[in-house]
Amino acid sequence: MYRSLQLALAFVTSLLASEVILRFFRKRKTNQITKSKITRILEVMDKEMLARNARKPPEIWNQVIFFPDDTTWFDPSLPGGKPTAELLSYFENSKLCIQICLYLSSLREFTDVILQKRQEGLCIQVITDYDTLTQHNNFCVKAFIRKGIPVRAKNTGTLMHNKFIIIDDEAVVTGSLNYTKQAVSKNSENVVVTTDQRIVVKYKEEFRIIWKTCEDVDMSIFRGLCIWTRAMTKLVSLQILV
Repeated sequence: MYRSLQLALAFVTSLLASEVILRFFRKRKTNQITKSKITRILEVMDKEMLARNARKPPEIWNQVIFFPDDTTWFDPSLPGGKPTAELLSYFENSKLCIQICLYLSSLREFTDVILQKRQEGLCIQVITDYDTLTQHNNFCVKAFIRKGIPVRAKNTGTLMHNKFIIIDDEAVVTGSLNYTKQAVSKNSENVVVTTDQRIVVKYKEEFRIIWKTCEDVDMSIFRGLCIWTRAMTKLVSLQILV
């Protein structure tokens, strides 16, 4: 009899222990699921908040800017410089990413803004023309390469003559302007800024196509190309003199 009671008590104890353990793991699993769901919800909310913050007021982000900048914008001690300052302000106000597709860029103020945005953590992508990269004063792109910003180009024998920049997947800055001091201070140029998604989506697709067809610019190869180009230029000039 006593033995039977011991067995019965052991059985009941075992059942109770099993139930406690089962409930513990159920609760733990529920907590894990809840935490996982909360994490996903917070991530979605963060993305939505970033997207809302990145949205561009249409009255500001649909403009036309004309050059030359007839003021001494490059001298901070003097007033003026509205066209160039207005152009740069669009890049200064970017929140997420900047995709640059420019034939030629040597404007140091533009370089400074883009490098600052890179330091802030924005995604930057650059496409440029192969010949201007190796043969001209493409100062901006060379600075981007040195700072580790992904730059692509392709030696096709034809020009990559585009001049557009996509900001935050939501706005496009395009026009006749090369981002050079000569262009902003002396040339007759125009820049259009738009958030019209019928237009923006086409530029996004074109950037994607060009990016896929181009190749990453390797810094070591780039240096070699520059040295070779300078050597060939010097050789040609010597032959002309002879």
